[in-house]
Amino acid sequence: QPPKGIPHDSGFSRNALMGRLVMSFIVFERDPFIRCDILETLAANFPGVQVSAYSALEELAEKAAGVLQPCVAVLSSNRKELESLLGILRAKTQDISFVVISDDTAESDGSTGVFHQVSRPFNSEMLLRAVRSALSGQQ
Repeated sequence: QPPKGIPHDSGFSRNALMGRLVMSFIVFERDPFIRCDILETLAANFPGVQVSAYSALEELAEKAAGVLQPCVAVLSSNRKELESLLGILRAKTQDISFVVISDDTAESDGSTGVFHQVSRPFNSEMLLRAVRSALSGQQ
């Protein structure tokens, strides 16, 4: 049985010995309180899944190489910084989906084809809906 929130046909591999989901989350959020909320939400809904959290672009670029694949990156950023984040992460791993938390309310919440967007202000359910959508789109 897949962990809560992950569809049966999501394509994720399991470690045969451990019976655990083999994947990871990357979280980029500068605000420590929001970052903590995101981490708590992911831990509560995807127990045992590796989560790496970053608050600076330089740290992300330096340390994100060891992430498990597939990966979902939850990124909270402005448009200019977002381009750098996407470039850094795409260079580190090929099997990655993006959830972007932004102040841009011009686009409605949902998938843009490139990433799954959550507009501020947001709650845990909105975040989980976007993460589950990103997970179901991975092969």
